Amino acid sequence: MKDKGLPTGIIEYDGAIAYVGEKSYLPEHFVDEQYYYVVSRIAQDLYCARTVPETTDSTTTKNLRLPFPPDWRGTATSMLRKLTHIEGLISCDAEGEFCLARTLEAAIEAARMSLKGSGHVCYQCPWACPSVCW
Repeated sequence: MKDKGLPTGIIEYDGAIAYVGEKSYLPEHFVDEQYYYVVSRIAQDLYCARTVPETTDSTTTKNLRLPFPPDWRGTATSMLRKLTHIEGLISCDAEGEFCLARTLEAAIEAARMSLKGSGHVCYQCPWACPSVCW
């Protein structure tokens, strides 16, 4: 990772997800990095997985690198858990910008599942992640 004043101690998952702990860094800080999602702890027992935007230009309409799936957006907690089978997942906003979860593991799994569904090819291997990496 390039040194852009990002916090030390970033934990990387699958070459596409960054966990920044309780730091207040926004996904916009990761525009020049390879990440698709940034996960942070926002309160006790509450984690947020946010999509990294394509640009930091505030004059453009928000263009998310890889929004969460449309069928998750704005869905009630019970239905979201049925769709994803992720215990601890609480909600996904209507724009697909972020998901909230009760555990770090649930937030990371939501980001992973979104990557799988997109057919994303990770930076750590030449294969399509849905069939090989996970």
